[in-house]
Amino acid sequence: MKLIVGLGNPGEKFKKTRHNAGAFIVEGWLKNQNFNNLILKKKLEAKISLNPDLAAAIPEVYMNESGRAIRKIMKEFKIKPADLLIIHDDADLTTGNYKLQLNRGAAGHRGIQSVIDLLKTKNFWRLRIGVRPAINKLRQKAEIFILKKFAPSEFETLKKTLPDFEAKINEWLKK
Repeated sequence: MKLIVGLGNPGEKFKKTRHNAGAFIVEGWLKNQNFNNLILKKKLEAKISLNPDLAAAIPEVYMNESGRAIRKIMKEFKIKPADLLIIHDDADLTTGNYKLQLNRGAAGHRGIQSVIDLLKTKNFWRLRIGVRPAINKLRQKAEIFILKKFAPSEFETLKKTLPDFEAKINEWLKK
């Protein structure tokens, strides 16, 4: 079984924020794939959609605690790290850009660091979703903009790029 996880922060106030890009991408992908609805599994601290060979999840914990929920889900469904794809925001990439990578360090992303610490490995896949505003000439620290909502034009860019993200997810599923 494989597992796809979209990272974000729970709650209405975080919807459409840059930090919730991963959760937004997974929700959109699930709708376009006609998956089962996400159902809250309190024991696993996540909303889960299960199909025979694939689980998709959005943790219901704060970003910096993501590893805790992911470890519970992986244990419950006996998923190996190499069969894990985490989709998350990346402040090093501008909005609309992305990278699919395996076995990489956290690069300052505290949610990913939580996963690495609790799984005791970095041998999992990541789809890094760019959330850095393209208009900033000076490089701001991520803390300055990561919890802010996307500008309407940036959110449109994110929505327009959804088919590209979905293609990368589908490419990963074939690995």
